[in-house]
Amino acid sequence: MKKNRSKQNVVMAMLSFMFTCQLVGAKLSKFDLLYDSPTEQHIRPRTFFLTASQERKVVNEILCEGNDCPEFRVVNDHSNFIQERVYRKAKLLTVPLQKSCDFTGTLRAANESLEEYRKGGNERNRKFYSVTPLLTQINHSLPIKSHDPWCKMGFTVKMYVPPYLGIPPTPINKSLSFENLPDSFHVYVHTFTGDLKSRMLMELEVFRSSLDNLMFCYNQERFYLATYKKAINDLEDRNEIWLEHC
Repeated sequence: MKKNRSKQNVVMAMLSFMFTCQLVGAKLSKFDLLYDSPTEQHIRPRTFFLTASQERKVVNEILCEGNDCPEFRVVNDHSNFIQERVYRKAKLLTVPLQKSCDFTGTLRAANESLEEYRKGGNERNRKFYSVTPLLTQINHSLPIKSHDPWCKMGFTVKMYVPPYLGIPPTPINKSLSFENLPDSFHVYVHTFTGDLKSRMLMELEVFRSSLDNLMFCYNQERFYLATYKKAINDLEDRNEIWLEHC
């Protein structure tokens, strides 16, 4: 009899403990003390920071997809997924300023000229691995009478030249020239995907509006398009618009 009563007491104690836990959990839930599942949380701008070497590795493997690209550090992540970056000095190979209403055709032709250099079209027949991004400086509001906004823009297409080349070999194509991305090149970055010609100007206006709402100062005479795939205008490509900090 004593053993049966002892077992009954243990069972009753366990049931009482379980009931108490349920009651406490119900009361705590009213005060929102429990966290949501990570899968249920909304995506937010990054709120943590990496060391310089960690960030460089992330940039190469994810943003630059394993290719060489200009070094930068992230200054801040702002609302509307605007990222603020500062780039280090870098060597660029540049196609001369092009004025054309055919934006994607101009980018494609310029990319072919730059790729010829990368694949050995230089005085040392030197080849090097793929680099990203293909960077296009776009000056707008040229003094041209046209209702087509693309006809009022000038395009200067540039390719990153990695530092392991040392003094880069002279291009066989004499129209190509070298220039430097200035040290501490400070930009705001907006990312988008989709058809360049149908989306870029709309994305640019959204980007500018967001910066205006944040009361950020930026260069309004030109902007940059960074494309991270060499198949120009692939709908799955990732593209960035850069606006210079002022």
